[in-house]
Amino acid sequence: FITSLPDIWAIDKGFQVLAINNLDIAFEEIYLGGLSCDGDDFYDSNKNNGSIYIPVIEKARDLHIGFFNTGAYQEALGGFGGLQHCLIPSPKYIFADMNKNKDVVYKVFKKEQDADQILSLIT
Repeated sequence: FITSLPDIWAIDKGFQVLAINNLDIAFEEIYLGGLSCDGDDFYDSNKNNGSIYIPVIEKARDLHIGFFNTGAYQEALGGFGGLQHCLIPSPKYIFADMNKNKDVVYKVFKKEQDADQILSLIT
């Protein structure tokens, strides 16, 4: 997770993290983290306690979270689609846009890496 945003741990840069849907329900405080081998694999947008606020998570509703203003250096370590720290797969890249009817539409720019893609890079 955080390995996909190296500026967070490399230069202690924070990003705007916002929910992009379900904005009409109550918010809750959470700690956002990943499953890597790195004990620092969590997002610390609030330097006081490491939490962020997002809409309450419900099983019946998908929740999409956007990381904004991430800069040009995110793929500098492994390249776009390359190997990342701890062999963590590159995330899915999604564009959010608004159509003529003012509905928000999502388009997948690049699917997340799978194990076969990662293995093909190291064999």
